[in-house]
Amino acid sequence: MGQEQREKGVEAPLVSVVIPTHRRADLLLGRALPSALGQTLQDLEVIVVVDGADPETLAGLATVRDARVR
Repeated sequence: MGQEQREKGVEAPLVSVVIPTHRRADLLLGRALPSALGQTLQDLEVIVVVDGADPETLAGLATVRDARVR
């Protein structure tokens, strides 16, 4: 978290989950992402790292309406 965010009182999530992926939209959207978002701890963010050109995964991620997904 940057200095400016700390000064404004914005707190980072307690847990960050990083999911790297490449051309596995079905696995990401069908299993990995729901599993991460379904944890009992709600103070988390899920960072999806799409490695390389992967339009199918990007299109699928565009449909996710959860503010915890980055």
